[in-house]
Amino acid sequence: MSPATNTARAGEGKSASGFGGPLWGLALGLLGAALGGCYYPLHVPPKPGLPAATLKFRVDHVPRPTGALKFLLLIDSKLVEHRPPRQGPSATWTRVTPGWRVVSLRTMFYITQAYLQTYTVYSSYKCGNATCSRSQTQTRTAYRTVPTGVCRRPLMVYVRNGETYLFSYSYLGHRSCHLTCHRQVHGQGGQFQLLPCAHVRAVRYD
Repeated sequence: MSPATNTARAGEGKSASGFGGPLWGLALGLLGAALGGCYYPLHVPPKPGLPAATLKFRVDHVPRPTGALKFLLLIDSKLVEHRPPRQGPSATWTRVTPGWRVVSLRTMFYITQAYLQTYTVYSSYKCGNATCSRSQTQTRTAYRTVPTGVCRRPLMVYVRNGETYLFSYSYLGHRSCHLTCHRQVHGQGGQFQLLPCAHVRAVRYD
């Protein structure tokens, strides 16, 4: 498996509807990034021979909410392309420059709904020596993107040169997901041992 380094543009949704309160900003943020056609700078791994740490990712969407799946994997707000299957876990990896790195994983399940949109058309016409105007109400079919399940987890981690780190992300349900970080070290008999990352900082917003 090679490092995931290609850019990706997510779908073509236009607007969000159906969530209120604290979820509104999160839903719109994900929709704007994942559905509205926004581009993130591409994550570019360090060139061979330069200091680097290896980051591995295991992604699992446990429940199967209604709708399509949009998923983002970002390192320092740079896109690492990864398209997990709708069912079952998946894995990818890349290399980064040592130091503090912000890893963010974001999930959105959504559906597209059709609805009737009302709008007003104005026109003018001659009425004697004056110009009059009139309005007419019309309807048309429009479409909106409605989230059915949203979650994201950012984590700031200090990674060291030559070491390997495993990030495990599980989507458990709407507003419920889990992200852990472990450092992979060699154990006895050629076995690998996973130790909790020593230098981790919580990130509320990314």
